[in-house]
Amino acid sequence: MPAKNNAIWKTNSLWKETKQTLQKSDSIIVFDLETTGLSRSQDKIIELAAIRYRIGADYSLQEDCSIHQYINPGRPLPSEITEITKITDEMLADKPTEDAVFCEVEDFFDGDLVAGYNILTFDCKFMKEYYGRMGQVFSPPGSIDCIQLARNLLNKGSDVENYKLETVGAYFGLKFNAHSAIEDARTTGKLLEIFLKEYAHQEQVPSIPASGSIQAVIQKISFWEGFKGFSRIYIQTDCGNIYFDIRSGSWGGKDVDISLLDMSRLEADAFRMVNVQTQAEFSQFRGSLSA
Repeated sequence: MPAKNNAIWKTNSLWKETKQTLQKSDSIIVFDLETTGLSRSQDKIIELAAIRYRIGADYSLQEDCSIHQYINPGRPLPSEITEITKITDEMLADKPTEDAVFCEVEDFFDGDLVAGYNILTFDCKFMKEYYGRMGQVFSPPGSIDCIQLARNLLNKGSDVENYKLETVGAYFGLKFNAHSAIEDARTTGKLLEIFLKEYAHQEQVPSIPASGSIQAVIQKISFWEGFKGFSRIYIQTDCGNIYFDIRSGSWGGKDVDISLLDMSRLEADAFRMVNVQTQAEFSQFRGSLSA
């Protein structure tokens, strides 16, 4: 199902990086976690769901196998977690501990690409802590975060109210029970396929411009530390100020409508100025440069 407004992705480097990641394997694991809280060092996983998909030549995803496990965290659940996830202490009372299921989890994830929704800031960090407690390292050969694809393709306000999984899923007509790990994982798998096909389609249609027509000239690039991890790289141009949000991996305009700008060229110019080739490398920029 294509995007309803024939949206054009805001930066094509994300698609380039996604394709490079997919070239590493013919399968990918889409997973989701429910936890006792938001602290990866203090909280525990209480539900883990993961689905392995075979990746077709046309970016179709065929479900291969899955794992779905509830885990006893060894402590009572906060009431707000039960309210959100519908998981209760009684449901987990007879479930195995994280130690008991680790071998099964490790075998399932072994050596495969991973994908999910907001996994880079949440799920992957919880998995790294989990593996660490077991004396192992969670290090998949590549990852794709669908929230980055959503932010890059859909416009907040005109397309979606926010970028929550249930909101983006509803935009594409997907109905599911949010905060059920297995349903979230399967919905994310469907979204991943939609996004991959949408990006691939736009790449094959040269008549669709990758951005607006105004060619802004960069005057200065500077890093802004921000607060609580909300760092940005600001770019001052002759058309106004834009920024690259490091946390979300997306471009935005401070005082200019970026849909009017030739963002493909501007991004390429910024990469050359900083002497990098990918969005991930650009995200590491610190300091200030003047043209």
